[in-house]
Amino acid sequence: MYVEIGCWQGLSLAGALHGHPAVAAYACADFSEFGGPRAALTATLARWTEPGQVRFHDADFRRFLGVAPWAPARVGAYFYDGGHDFDDQFVALQAMLPHLAPDAVVIVDDTNWRHVRAANRLFAEHARGFELVRDLRTASAFAPTWWNGLQVYRWRGAPGTVLATPLGYARRRRFWDGVYLRSARTWWRARAAAARVPGARRAWRRLRS
Repeated sequence: MYVEIGCWQGLSLAGALHGHPAVAAYACADFSEFGGPRAALTATLARWTEPGQVRFHDADFRRFLGVAPWAPARVGAYFYDGGHDFDDQFVALQAMLPHLAPDAVVIVDDTNWRHVRAANRLFAEHARGFELVRDLRTASAFAPTWWNGLQVYRWRGAPGTVLATPLGYARRRRFWDGVYLRSARTWWRARAAAARVPGARRAWRRLRS
């Protein structure tokens, strides 16, 4: 069973299923970002996947994980590219954990971001058997290889494992989703605005050289 959260235009979903027509897949996106490309996703799935192979849910990922429409089947591969706040990231792993099959693979996108890495690291520290096997960093957020970074984990724990929220979680969440992300987003907006100034990119490159 393959489950993907955050499908955008469906390329990662179609790529994962390519050559595996018998594999059932469940996918979820709420199209809250990037212009809501529902039509592009539908076209990709129609062209590159088998009819009925993907059970798509237009929903918030928390509700999707709470319903777990694939149950009682277990998930052998899980790709997460939904909301990447610290809390979103941790909950996306915590809610999926009881559904993972033995020796399942978990792939998380956008792991260049420090708050995403922090949530993954905290989860792995407390979920015994959740092991990082690849940490693919990129030099920029739009790299042609792994885009904005990718981490691959392997689950070797017991099926049905439930992880309680760790002590001190609320404090970590306040820091990463409050202090850190608020500051980071201010910086990102300022950098994007500066980049629109004529000649700004050229001047920045000269400064760094």
